[in-house]
Amino acid sequence: MKKLTRAATVVALSAAALFAASQEANASIMYENNNYGGGSYGADNSTWMGSFDNKTSSVKNFGYYVTWWQDVNYGGAGFGSANDYSALGWYVPFLGSWNDNISSFHRG
Repeated sequence: MKKLTRAATVVALSAAALFAASQEANASIMYENNNYGGGSYGADNSTWMGSFDNKTSSVKNFGYYVTWWQDVNYGGAGFGSANDYSALGWYVPFLGSWNDNISSFHRG
């Protein structure tokens, strides 16, 4: 029984480490809903976010500095930060609401 418990623990810890590493491999992960909920889209750079275009409501950056743009191909107004935002509409009011308003982004 101890061997089974130990094996299950090793598998669980390995899976958790792989999940964390895969999440942090992206410079930024955008979420469809506030508080990092709903569907997600992650990458280092994206000139166009496909079906996730203009759907971002919250974002995690894992300490990377990322710049987001309102238009595809890094066009339009831009906003850069290394911070996480649980609700983009609330945290950047001086630039207008960025909720559902991101079409491209770039790390660095």
